[in-house]
Amino acid sequence: MTSAQEMPSWGPTAMAVASAAVLVAAIVVALRALWNMRNRK
Repeated sequence: MTSAQEMPSWGPTAMAVASAAVLVAAIVVALRALWNMRNRK
């Protein structure tokens, strides 16, 4: 891949946004699971 040097500045930011979205999705899923477990008592 020779596009590493030709890649514009949105490359690292896109990776950061993707990782942040994955983290947010994981947190939402975990909170939803905990909420369901808490309500099922």
